[in-house]
Amino acid sequence: MVERINPKRTQDRGGKTSQEVQSRQRSEAPAYIRNGWNTDSFEVKGKKIDFQGVIHDPMTLNYYGAELERMIGKASIVLLEAAPTSSRLFSDDSIAAYREWMKSHGGGDQLLSEDIRNQPGVIFFKVVEEMALRANVPVACADPVSHDLVENATLEALGEKIPDIKLFGLAGAGAALLLSGLGELSSSESTGSRITRRGFLGGTVAAGIAGAASLKADQFDRHPTLGSGLASPGGRVANPLGAALYNQTDYRDVVTAAALQRLAERFSSKQGNIVVIYGNRHRLPIRHYSEHPQERDIKFQLYRPLWLAAKPELTISEPHTEGKGRGSRSSWKQVSREHL
Repeated sequence: MVERINPKRTQDRGGKTSQEVQSRQRSEAPAYIRNGWNTDSFEVKGKKIDFQGVIHDPMTLNYYGAELERMIGKASIVLLEAAPTSSRLFSDDSIAAYREWMKSHGGGDQLLSEDIRNQPGVIFFKVVEEMALRANVPVACADPVSHDLVENATLEALGEKIPDIKLFGLAGAGAALLLSGLGELSSSESTGSRITRRGFLGGTVAAGIAGAASLKADQFDRHPTLGSGLASPGGRVANPLGAALYNQTDYRDVVTAAALQRLAERFSSKQGNIVVIYGNRHRLPIRHYSEHPQERDIKFQLYRPLWLAAKPELTISEPHTEGKGRGSRSSWKQVSREHL
């Protein structure tokens, strides 16, 4: 049972304000929860983005639930790493398709959806969805593993083939850009200059070692002190070979950054910032790809083999109320589902 901090409470019995109480409670949070709570703000297409990195565990809600609720209440829309309820992830159709997929891939008739439903991350994001529903704020979801149980499982299965994709699919002009062009590309984006022909050709010469560099980048990302810790930033920014990174997590970060640009354009005139709530390790990579759109677009195309496993989509759901008075009931209504 998750204890909820009441944001409306103004004083405790000792006369302390709610902010003082919450500050004390946060200081008592386990270290991994505190380290995983990181706030970032930046702009995409002139729209303010408030990015909240979290440990998506129900325990986070014990210490930061009220703060999340305040953020959501002021948002124009909330982009979630997972939206189990509004995306109908566990609908009857989704579970039936997942059962058939399991059978066809040697999983027998076992159904693991109950285990998935009870995972800490799923419980966490269900509660966050409820916060948005109460605040009458729409939610969006773009993470490729969060729309469909079968696509999630397929992407996991495809992960075993990614080393082959790196060595054979990336050994071309596109991979060359990853090795030498992206370094120049990142600086050119900040200065407004164009990538030179020399930079591109330099990358072409390096194409032969692109796959190997990407494999090494993945090793860095899995290093216990660099990328795999729940509170660790990991990914494109922390990885010393981040430009050559090519894995499922990086794919998810690239897709999310593309979705964030789409939302910034669509909600540009709406009051309130776009609030993003994701696992903390995604925070810096998504900001990087948001601030370097050319690099993001190149990576997006290089991940085409993964599109077949988990489509890059953006869904938007809005609160919908049926009935009036005490008999009214609020639920989610999906209003948009589009390919990125």
